[in-house]
Amino acid sequence: MNKIISWLDNFWYHYKWHTIVSAFLVVVFGICIGQMQSKEKVDAYIMYAGPSAFLAADIYELQDAFEAVMPDLNGDGKKVVQFIDVTVLTDAQIQENIEKAEKDGVEYKPDMKYIYDARQKFKLQLAAGDAYLLLLDPQTYSEDYGVGMYEKLADLGIKSEHANDDSSIIFKETDFGSYMPIFDKLPDDTLLCFRTMNVTSKGRGKKEQEKYNNQLELFKEIIEFKTN
Repeated sequence: MNKIISWLDNFWYHYKWHTIVSAFLVVVFGICIGQMQSKEKVDAYIMYAGPSAFLAADIYELQDAFEAVMPDLNGDGKKVVQFIDVTVLTDAQIQENIEKAEKDGVEYKPDMKYIYDARQKFKLQLAAGDAYLLLLDPQTYSEDYGVGMYEKLADLGIKSEHANDDSSIIFKETDFGSYMPIFDKLPDDTLLCFRTMNVTSKGRGKKEQEKYNNQLELFKEIIEFKTN
């Protein structure tokens, strides 16, 4: 017994800090692995881009609304939607705000750095983000329409009496868009559309294709939703 105690004392004297650091790393890695395993896997992403801004409570409610109509797309027993919101203004909308402020006799100074940063964020999301299912302001939508950025409804096998053009649908004219109270937070002219999978996205492989397919299934569920 004395030999064991003596060995432990000697070991601790020479390797105390090695042992403490190793134990700390084991705990940290254990916590990280546990968090990764417990983190909910996202079934589908939805992005809104336009002049509206949402509170955190609004975003949770929007996610709940889409989860209500969405099947468990990844089969893990949970339905999880991640809502991405980008408050972005076009030049025309900025001018409209300036003119309205002048008419109302109030001062309006747009934060152009914030506006340009938001536009860049939207363009990055549109080019290679997680969301294929999009809710867009018509002016924002029109800036990228006709350049192959959005899937044509016919190519997706979709027909809708609420189509705005060959690639978009007026969201709040659909049964689903007019059914959930939280959608009152969206402008009436918000468009529902689906972005194409570009070369960058295709290069990500099978997981990206699954992401695309899952969001396409939700897109169709939204369009086919009926209140009666």
